[in-house]
Amino acid sequence: MGSNIVQVVNYYVLVLLFCLIKFSYSGYSYNAIENELWQYCYTSYSVNLGSISNKCVLLDCNRILANYGINEYITCQNIKLALSAFDDGQRNNFEDDIQDDLQTYDFDENKIISDNITHLLVEKSLLDSGTNQDDADTISDWEPISDNIAKNQTKYYQFNVNTKSTGLSSYYHVLIFLSGNICSLPSGFKNEDIDDSSTALEVYFSFNVNLFANISSLSKSEYSKKSFEYGYMQDLATHEMPNNLTETYITLYILVKAPDLDYIDEDEVWSYQIGASQSNLIYQWDDRNWISLVDTDDTSTLFSTGNLSEVTNHTDSSDFLEITTSLESASDYDIYVYKYSDNSSFGEYQFNGLNRSWCAVKNNPSLYKTSDMQTSFTRRGGLFKKQFYLDGLNASTKYIVYSLQNFNGTLGGVVFNHFVFETKSSNSCQLIYDLEFCSDIAYTVPASTIYPNVPLARNSSTIDSDNMTLPEFYDNYAKSIFENFEKNLQQEPCQVKKEERFSPILTCEDCAQSYKDWLCAVTIPRCTTETRAEYKKREVGKSRLEHINELVKPQEYFEILPCLNMCYALPRDCPASFGFQCPGKNSTVKLSYFWDEDKDYATCNFVGKLLTSAAKRLLINHLHIFVSLFIVAIYQI
Repeated sequence: MGSNIVQVVNYYVLVLLFCLIKFSYSGYSYNAIENELWQYCYTSYSVNLGSISNKCVLLDCNRILANYGINEYITCQNIKLALSAFDDGQRNNFEDDIQDDLQTYDFDENKIISDNITHLLVEKSLLDSGTNQDDADTISDWEPISDNIAKNQTKYYQFNVNTKSTGLSSYYHVLIFLSGNICSLPSGFKNEDIDDSSTALEVYFSFNVNLFANISSLSKSEYSKKSFEYGYMQDLATHEMPNNLTETYITLYILVKAPDLDYIDEDEVWSYQIGASQSNLIYQWDDRNWISLVDTDDTSTLFSTGNLSEVTNHTDSSDFLEITTSLESASDYDIYVYKYSDNSSFGEYQFNGLNRSWCAVKNNPSLYKTSDMQTSFTRRGGLFKKQFYLDGLNASTKYIVYSLQNFNGTLGGVVFNHFVFETKSSNSCQLIYDLEFCSDIAYTVPASTIYPNVPLARNSSTIDSDNMTLPEFYDNYAKSIFENFEKNLQQEPCQVKKEERFSPILTCEDCAQSYKDWLCAVTIPRCTTETRAEYKKREVGKSRLEHINELVKPQEYFEILPCLNMCYALPRDCPASFGFQCPGKNSTVKLSYFWDEDKDYATCNFVGKLLTSAAKRLLINHLHIFVSLFIVAIYQI
């Protein structure tokens, strides 16, 4: 009972002590005149810093701290800073006064207070130097800024990092992804200066506001610097998560500085974009070819993206429609085709050296772009991809291709590495794809000399009196042969138990797929006009199959022979009773097949599903698991 009385007395003593301390510094409550002055000055400061009246120097920031709080105190000091002009000695006294005021109220351990003191002092330094921090543009998350800068000029930006929405940040740090690209260079900029870092735009960033006032006052560990390379820059800024949970925002200060080049006129500018985000890079450069060449004939070409979704083939066409509809919004890619120059440095110096810049590639005029192409989705090889068909090219001509992926329309995206392709020299080969039966076929085939070439399957041009197109001619022939094979396969006991099948690990579906891939490759020859040791020359009347000689009547061409491993798949995947055999000697192999060699061009023609790197990793991981379990089992025995 006695202890409870003591606790109550102590409580009221503490309350009384707090009131005495508060009133000793606040005097009396704000009277009407003081309150009216504060409201007037606060409103003027919020609307326009330059409209503050001189009578606001009468504000007592200590009384505002006691009666309102720390945020109002900081605002009061900002107002007085805007109306004053301190020399160095006064500035030091000003700093001491603020520290004394805050320590009086036991705020000295609160990080937000020390940060705001620095902010106030730098604001004063900026005012003295003629640089107002209000001139710094605010960059919002995922809202990049477009700007221009002249030589020897500096532009200021700030990004408010939201510690309550950390994006990809960890619990201990916040991460800010900073990126930018140069859209255009000054008209007088010299190409030979592209690789010279001293002539590049530079980006400085720091969480210390002194970056704006006097960067030389900061140590190298307090700020970071990044130069644009080939029109692109990216970097990562990190900051420890604040201890004070009321500190919702941290500010990242950013400045862009242009070099002082004497041969650049004063009115010439760099145009650039810069952005920051807590979730991802707004602008990205990828040195891979995500969009690649499928094949080309003398006037047309076909491009394809990488795997958009690892989805196996569906027998129900509605599944394909549903999936492609969902992928359409997630596959916003642009392709730009330019005439290639024989200049060896063309690839790196396209767009005046801005070939890694998203806006430079997007805004420069091209011969062809995505709107000039026919786009569709395909599931060749069991993977969904987006494909782009382009017609109207010139024969024996090199082109360079740039590809972009767009984020949220026009806000940013990825620039992929460019590549070069060359159209074929004659019309002896024709590009076909999207066949109904041989659906994995997408390459050039021997063209017809009797009927005009057709750009796509199932178009109006004909190969015979039955109004059959050239793609349909090849496709239907392969399908007719497969129907006979399918009847023989149905005689096999495919639906029995594993131990009763021709293989405990393979099915009749595996056999049918391997036979179909092989059949499409050997009945639909892959045509080229290139002369290589691996390719077989086919003179007029000497194609692989007689029906091609009789009905297609192709010109002289070179055939990219089917890959030998496609033949090996038949005795491996099908019943032994079928009697599939493949040539065993090199001399006989070269008559009909060739080996898949590791070169920068196709040494043979492969049709079907390739083992992706992801699948290889999966198999390796499964092998590691199996080996580990096997060792454990042996150990336990």
